[in-house]
Amino acid sequence: MQVSRGIPSCEALERAVRSGPVQRALEFPYHPHVTIAHHLEEPALDHAFESLAAFRCRFRVATVELYHHGQDRVWRVVDSFPLGG
Repeated sequence: MQVSRGIPSCEALERAVRSGPVQRALEFPYHPHVTIAHHLEEPALDHAFESLAAFRCRFRVATVELYHHGQDRVWRVVDSFPLGG
């Protein structure tokens, strides 16, 4: 799902997170989004895209989580970083 508001803040946060010792070239350009479906066959991805074409939601983000992708292919939260002004 594409993010429609707060994009400049997301981009600034992304630049800050990917600076210093974790700086690296990205495989794809960064764009703020929420992943709904991933690692599925094309028909399932197409169905998700079509089913959610009109979907809209609003939410506030209070933290950014650092995840580790284990050998069991499960993502687990390693740490949580609060956001705020």
